[in-house]
Amino acid sequence: MHSSNHIIKFTDDMNVVGLISKNEKRAQSGYSPLYIDVSSVEIINSTKYFGVHLAEYFTWSLNTSSISKKAQQHLYFLWRLRIAHLPPPS
Repeated sequence: MHSSNHIIKFTDDMNVVGLISKNEKRAQSGYSPLYIDVSSVEIINSTKYFGVHLAEYFTWSLNTSSISKKAQQHLYFLWRLRIAHLPPPS
């Protein structure tokens, strides 16, 4: 493991965080597999970390669409309560 990489463990989850310096290329054609014991570690395109969706190339579209979807769900239920003419909470 590279010296700038850190392993962060939290309950049943583990993340490897590393620093990419200017001398290292981000867009490599292929990654060499990482093995723990005899099992290879899966490379993923995105992950949810402390409620924020992180994508492979640090785009915000996945996180934005997730927040937007959640907001639409909450607004839908508020709209249904208004249609039912329920009194506001006191």
